[in-house]
Amino acid sequence: MVTVREVLDSEPVRRGAPEVLAGHGALEGDVRWVHVSDVPRVAGLIDGGELLLTTGGFLELADPDALAELDRVVDGGAAGVVLELGSPPSPAVVARARERDFPLVVLHEQVRFVEITEQVHRRLVSAQLEQVTFAAEVHATFTMLGLRRADRGAILDAAARLLPGPVVLEDQRRRVLSSAALGGATAPLLEEWEARSRLVTWRAGTAVGGPEHWLTTTVGVQGRVWARLVAPRTGDTARAAVVLERAAQALELGRMIERDDAATELRLHGSLISDLVSGRLPDEPAALARLRAVGLRPARAYVGLVALGGPGSELVGRLRRLLGDSRVEGLVAPLDDRHVGVLLAADDPDAVLDRLRPEGLLLAAGEPVGRLTDVPGSWRSARVVAGVAGDLPPRAGVVRHADVRLHGLLASLGDSPAVSAFVEAELGRVLAHDARHGTDLLGLLRALLDAGGQVTALARATHRNRSSLYPALARLEQVVGHPLDTPASRTSLAVALLAHDLGRAR
Repeated sequence: MVTVREVLDSEPVRRGAPEVLAGHGALEGDVRWVHVSDVPRVAGLIDGGELLLTTGGFLELADPDALAELDRVVDGGAAGVVLELGSPPSPAVVARARERDFPLVVLHEQVRFVEITEQVHRRLVSAQLEQVTFAAEVHATFTMLGLRRADRGAILDAAARLLPGPVVLEDQRRRVLSSAALGGATAPLLEEWEARSRLVTWRAGTAVGGPEHWLTTTVGVQGRVWARLVAPRTGDTARAAVVLERAAQALELGRMIERDDAATELRLHGSLISDLVSGRLPDEPAALARLRAVGLRPARAYVGLVALGGPGSELVGRLRRLLGDSRVEGLVAPLDDRHVGVLLAADDPDAVLDRLRPEGLLLAAGEPVGRLTDVPGSWRSARVVAGVAGDLPPRAGVVRHADVRLHGLLASLGDSPAVSAFVEAELGRVLAHDARHGTDLLGLLRALLDAGGQVTALARATHRNRSSLYPALARLEQVVGHPLDTPASRTSLAVALLAHDLGRAR
């Protein structure tokens, strides 16, 4: 586009010694075309964006008519009026133009209007051709990215290059999903992002808003908008809008393809897992053929994992993202109404499981098996681990049999009468003594067991002198009613203490 100021700065106009009488604040307005006319009733010829060149025309009308025609020209969207040599506009016309902040310019020297129109139109056509060329480059860039199924980061990198400038993808809660900038420096841009973003009204389509004049465009089809692209700093708003809108289309198309791919993959994975669980695969070669058909290579070992929470798509999606983020290949599908299953094929199962970090999610692993058709047994053991781990304190990473051990056995027994009777027989006298006398013999017993029955280690742990511990330990042994110096007795007391702690945690 060409602005009114740029037309006034052009060589043909400067030769006319232009003087801006009104509309200084609107000189950055775009000029869509230059129109030459001297007819008094010119408003009917205005479509919007024209810079009107005239030797008088409506400005030579009597003031009431001239003012009315000027208002119609302004309301019609004209970019401004340039008046060549002739009768100067009346003070009333100048005052009205200033009131409307409408560019009104007089030329004090003679000019050839044809030179002005030729130069401006040449620039406009050149700018339009440049815009078309740029739009074609943008279209080709994002079309190629779509054909390559480029990820979100690649799409934003392309947008940042084409703008050129930073671009941010945020969700409706103003959380940054991804960002890109030339040179990769986005940290200063994202400073206090949410607070700044909330100053920019969320509008459908493309708009400029907020105190920082951000250019934004929504991402998603009508009624299902899921994100917004933001260009915090733009030069040419029109060009930037083309980039953002095309990038938004690429992001939505990629999301739709991902959903279709994910649905297809889920059906394939679900079919294989269902056939494994039901035993419909006749033998190991048939099972391995199905595994290869869904894109997973056979391995020396197979591990079944389960996550609690039902077969909802959200849990399945979380597990799929977990595998992808951890660079672990596997299948994910619901096992039943309460569990979602994961099948891993790995030459080194422990190393693969160590890479998984299911934050905020209980993911239990069964025992590794060497045959694919034995994976249902691994899932059964994983269900046991999951059920036990649900009663234990949360831990990071995947929960395995090695993590639950005796805890798992006691937790699985729950509040059975046998366990309760055992705890009471082992610890009942200590608990009663502490309750009556306000002592903490149970704490001393716990510390002794943690020290492996060694008085020296107990003294270090409790910061007490060894000689002062012997009377306390003798009293503890008397109250417990069992010896404290034999491994079998200490093991029995340790199991009882663990069962006591688990019972209090429930």
